[in-house]
Amino acid sequence: MLDVGGLESDEPSPPLPPIPMSFKDKVSGDFGMAEDQMVISDDDVAIKQGAIPSIQFSDKVKSALCRPWRSAIIIKLMGRPLAYTFLRSRLLQRWALKGPMSLIDLENNYYIVKFLYEEDMRYVLTGGPWQIAGQYIMTQMEAWV
Repeated sequence: MLDVGGLESDEPSPPLPPIPMSFKDKVSGDFGMAEDQMVISDDDVAIKQGAIPSIQFSDKVKSALCRPWRSAIIIKLMGRPLAYTFLRSRLLQRWALKGPMSLIDLENNYYIVKFLYEEDMRYVLTGGPWQIAGQYIMTQMEAWV
């Protein structure tokens, strides 16, 4: 075997690091919760034509679309931007959650934080004020609940 330095070696090469999860997989992840296989019928969707076409969904469809976001909040970092990995590791360290969380980067220092447990979400919403690297973090629960 030929190593990087050009010297032959009988030692096996170190194992490759695991393949990182794609952004799509991270965003669409459900933290191991069973995904509903919902069947949408014609009664669940109303398409209206007019000056501005629109699509209206039934309450059943709206509820199914909002379900994955029930234990999610929006946070805003007040101050200069921080690197995603730095912010995520500091949040995990500071919050000491009972379950995993997913951090989704939006624009202008806004992030969506999805929690596995509602208890973790309530702790973050009520346990502040939170501060990372000298910057305050505003927490807000959205209307998709």
